[in-house]
Amino acid sequence: MENEFRIHKAQKLIKRNNKRLIIMSEMMLLQRVHHCKQCKVGTLENFVPKQYPPVYSFGDPKQKSIIVVSINPSSKEYEDRYLSSSPEMNERIKSQMCYFHGAYYNRFFGNIEKFFYDEVKEMLQWIRNPWEKVGFLDLVKCVTKSEKGQWSKLDEECRMRIIKNCEGYLKEQISFYRPKIIIVYGKDVCKWFARQSGINYKQWENETVKWNNHTFSILFLYQLRQGLYTESQTLRVRRELRKILNGDKENMRLENHYAKIV
Repeated sequence: MENEFRIHKAQKLIKRNNKRLIIMSEMMLLQRVHHCKQCKVGTLENFVPKQYPPVYSFGDPKQKSIIVVSINPSSKEYEDRYLSSSPEMNERIKSQMCYFHGAYYNRFFGNIEKFFYDEVKEMLQWIRNPWEKVGFLDLVKCVTKSEKGQWSKLDEECRMRIIKNCEGYLKEQISFYRPKIIIVYGKDVCKWFARQSGINYKQWENETVKWNNHTFSILFLYQLRQGLYTESQTLRVRRELRKILNGDKENMRLENHYAKIV
């Protein structure tokens, strides 16, 4: 009995220490992202404006079973003052973590929100907006701009160099937050995830992959012109999400069933 108590106490201590380590590691990653200047020097500085700070996340990605990953922030976020460009890092972090608590760039995010209505809303149990239960990250953390326009107007070699500088941050975020589902939103992000996972993909379909002992589903979606999905396309995305979420529920039911038997 005494040995069991000691083992239980040791397990609790390990769990507490692991939690502290994760919090410290996340804070260090936050600081690294916010102080990153890899693309703001040399030949890339013409395409990554210095006046727009990096964006760690839109909203708080912690404890979100679904995370949407897009390519990079828009300059609109800063020009329309949805995000703070304060020199104070804590002010910037606050504006990003609380992004969905007030007014936000609905022209972009509103189109993605449609994926989480109806039965998906019931399954996720969100109340005010889907971002209570869904996280949002970007592969590239900074705004990009050229004379022709933003990300899609940069030449491919330039885009690949920027992704190479930034991709490590997203890999760490996925390891920290361990979502069950990642919705990959945009052609370049789809290609990147497919390369990293060593899989071929088709739009609309989901694949199960394993990174660093973490298994999750990826749903591949292209960002359509101005993000406007038709009603039938939106319904198709919801159907795929329901399929994945129902699979998770069934797995949990089986785990609980076998745990009772044991």
